[in-house]
Parts: sequence; structure tokens; C-alpha cells
Amino acid sequence: MSRVLSSLMLGIALTACGGGNDGGGPAPVPVSPTEIRANVVTAGDQQRPRVARNARGDALAVWESFGQDGNHFGIYARRFADGEPVGSEFRVNTTTAGRQNFAAVAIDGNGNSVVVWRSSLQDGPGGTIYGQRFDAAGARLGGEFQIGPSSSNFDSQSEPRVAMNADGRFVVVWSNREITQLAILLGRNDIEQRMIQARIYGADGSPRTGVLDVVGPTTTAIVRAPDVGIDAQGRFVVSWISAGNPSGIRVRSFDAEGIATSGDTGVDTPRNESAPDFPAIAMGSDGRFVVGWEAFTFGYQPLGVFGRLYEGADADQAVGGERQFTGPDSGLLERISLSMNATGSFALAGSGFDGVAVAGFNALGQRIGLSAVSNPDFAAVFGAVALADDGRVSVVWNSFGQDGDGRGVYLREATVN
Repeated sequence: MSRVLSSLMLGIALTACGGGNDGGGPAPVPVSPTEIRANVVTAGDQQRPRVARNARGDALAVWESFGQDGNHFGIYARRFADGEPVGSEFRVNTTTAGRQNFAAVAIDGNGNSVVVWRSSLQDGPGGTIYGQRFDAAGARLGGEFQIGPSSSNFDSQSEPRVAMNADGRFVVVWSNREITQLAILLGRNDIEQRMIQARIYGADGSPRTGVLDVVGPTTTAIVRAPDVGIDAQGRFVVSWISAGNPSGIRVRSFDAEGIATSGDTGVDTPRNESAPDFPAIAMGSDGRFVVGWEAFTFGYQPLGVFGRLYEGADADQAVGGERQFTGPDSGLLERISLSMNATGSFALAGSGFDGVAVAGFNALGQRIGLSAVSNPDFAAVFGAVALADDGRVSVVWNSFGQDGDGRGVYLREATVN
């Protein structure tokens, strides 16, 4: 067994001995540099990483890199097999004009993958969502393609997320805002239209639908930070945060054709003393799914990570109420990522106290372990996780100063069952 896996299994096992979701601190991880740097080029900042992994151990990490493509931010990726790098990093975006950022990634059972991102100035002055498919060897499958609607002078698409099932079918979601002519004339952004949108693609990369409105257009709420999960049948669920009317963490379910099977449904329990934010969602192949979110008091004191379980690929079929996944002293508090495997077990990654941690949960939502994964000598944020059916996970994060020049991207393996 590799030193990385044995160290992390020890850390998670130590925490698991305590049992429960009492929010205890993460078990220690050896300080020795067992993590792997994903970015080869270290000049400038490499940031906001995401990762996808399948049951074979194929993984793809993606991030945005400043100045590397010759023109502001560009999207880069690197393949991994069982936690070890396969080849060097490579550029994902073909168009380099403007800014390409907010990358997300998904992978199928054969190792084929899709990367999505926001590109500014490519289809107009606002941002537009684009994608690029790759085969299992990292070769491009076709060229980059436009996902979001054609941009106008008044809209801005952002925050893309993507989910792919084992057969290769995938769904992309993003947030969008359109400033109306009236808002421009009045100088008011409180009457701009906000929406969460989605689009379904087949395993061959062909679009199966046009742009779908998950929520909106609305002027009564600011909707943002979407996430998406998909099951083996192609059914999918979308989560987001809404500020206004309605408010809180929201979720909506859809069948494989993009027809809604639920309404805009509230997830969290409203509280006067705190606010939820930045939800994440993960779905198993059988339709079970989990929604998680961070919670802070209005004085910005952390309360931990909360979540809720669902079954039947249906946002109306919650399994009990919300529950607390981590406590305020856990070191796993914010900017979370979730990943669920075929057994219904799931992994949660996030940051807190200048570090990144990962936790494992069984199908009942009971925490079985929690461990720090980032190097304690360097501040770390933006943890993201991908879980395979055998319980192995890949975790990526941003580390400050560790690669010698600004922000870098690091990856570490763990086992959470």
C-alpha cells in the first residue's frame, strides 16, 4: 500500500473510532510531503481546482491558470491513475482570447471525460459556458463547443458544474443573470433577471436538449452557486442557493429528458441566527442523492456543514430532516464538495482553519471518518473530492506558496470506507 493511502487510512480510522457527527477535529496527517503537485508550470496562480474519478482509478484534475495560455486565465488539466500522474498537464481551452475560468470536470466508466468552463468575450461581452470532451488517453474528442445560450450585451453566464454517469451521458448547469434595458436606464441591478440553467448531452457529445430553465428567470431572488448530480438512468438533480423569495438552499429533480419531476423545493431549515451558503450535491447510480451546505452566523462564526439525504431521484423524497455533517471545530467548514458512489456512501471535502479536509459517510449519512489532507505548513482552500465505488477518493485543493510562486494545485488519495 502506498504511503499516501496508508497515512490517510490511519487518519480516517482514528477519527472513525470516535464515531458520530460531533464535529471533533480531524485526525493528524504526517507532515511529510505525500501530496502530489498537479500543476507542472508554477509561474503565476493555478487555482479553483476540481476533480473527477471513476471506478477504474482514472482521474482528471482541472484548474484555471493565470497567464499560462498567453492571455489572462486559461483552463488546464492533468490525468491521474490510482493517484499517480499520467503524463504532463495540458491546456483544455482552444480559444485563449479573454478569460477562461471556473472549470468543472466529469468522467465516465471508461475514462472519457468532459471539462466545462466560463469564457468571457468569446461569444459577446458577457460570459458564456463552453466545454471540451476527451477520451481515456487524454486526446480531444472534437473541438470545444458552446453550451450556454448565445451571449448578449446584457447577460453573464457563470459557475458551471457538470455531472456524467458511467455510460457517458452528462448534464451541465450554470447560473445566468440578464440586466434588462429598464434596469440599465434606472441604474438598478435589483431588477435584473436571474436564473439557473441546464443542458443535457448524450455520450457522443451531442446535445439532447436546448437550454433548460431550472429556475427563473426571476427578479424576486438572486439564485447562484448551482451544482448537479446524475444517476445511471440519466435522471438528474440540481441544487442552488437563493437569496430573496424564496430563500435558502433549493433543489429540483428532473427525468432523463429534462422534464421536472419536482418543484423548486427547500432543503435547509431556516434559522434567524445563521445563513446557509454554497451548496453541493452528489447522486448515486440508483438515484439516491445528498445535498450539503456551509452555515455561518451573521457574525461569520462557523457552525459547520449540514446536509440532507434523498432517495428515488426525487427532490420530494427526503429521508428525514437536515443533519449536521461536521461541527465548527472540525476543520471542514466551507466551500464544500460532495461525491457519492454506487453503494450510497459519500465523501465530503472542504476547507477550514487554513487547511483542507475530507470526510467519509455511509449510506445512512453517518460519518465514518475525517482527516486533514493538505500540508499544514501552507494555507489551503477550495477542496474538491471524487469518490469511486471501492471507497477510494481523490482530493484536490489550492495551496498558497507551496509550489514556490503563488497558488498551486495539489492532489492526494484517501480511502473513506
